[in-house]
Amino acid sequence: THTHTHTPNHSSPSPQTLSSPRESASTRTALSFHDYRRKCVALLRENPRDALTLCKLATSMTESETVTLSDGRVMNQQQLCIEALRCDCNLAYAYACVGNTVRLSGRETVMLSDGRVMNERQLYIEALRCNPNDFNAYFNLASSLAGKDTATLSDGRVMNKQQLYVEALRCFTNFALAYNSLATTLSGDETVTLSDGRVM
Repeated sequence: THTHTHTPNHSSPSPQTLSSPRESASTRTALSFHDYRRKCVALLRENPRDALTLCKLATSMTESETVTLSDGRVMNQQQLCIEALRCDCNLAYAYACVGNTVRLSGRETVMLSDGRVMNERQLYIEALRCNPNDFNAYFNLASSLAGKDTATLSDGRVMNKQQLYVEALRCFTNFALAYNSLATTLSGDETVTLSDGRVM
C-alpha cells in the first residue's frame, strides 16, 4: 500500500515558510535533510505556531526520529503533526500527516490535543472536510480501503476505492501514482471514466 504525502499547493504559507526538500533521490541526502530541518526549527523559533512548518518538519523525518525545538521540547513525527493541529485545527495537510503517522505506527487510533480520538480513515476524511480538493487525502483514504469497502465523507458522499482515486485525479491530473493505483482497481477489459470525461 502506497501512502503519498506532498506539500499542498493550495495552502497559503507566510513568505518565510519553506518549500519541501526536492524529491530527487540524488538530493535527498542526510546533509540536505539536516539543513532543511535546521531551517524549519529556526522558522519555528520565530513563530512557534506555524502549523505548516511543523508539518513540513514532520514529513522530513522517519517514524523513529525526534527533533529538539528551540524551546527545548523533543518531539517525534506524530507529535509534531498533532502540535500543528493544535495551532491550526483547520489545516487539511496536518490531518493527512497525522493519518500517515497512525498508519506507520501500526496503532489504530491517535488522540489529538483537543481530546478527539481518531483513526487513519477519520483523519483523511477530516482533511477533506477542511479542503475538498486535497488530492493527498483522497489518495491516502483510497489506499486505506480494502476490497469493496467504502468511506462516507463529511459532505455525505459514499465513495469506494476507485471513486476516491478518480477524485484524486480530478484535483491533480498529473498524479502518476493515482493513475497506477486506479489501474489496479480494474479487471480485464473494464474501463473507468475520469472526471474530465476520459474513458480509460
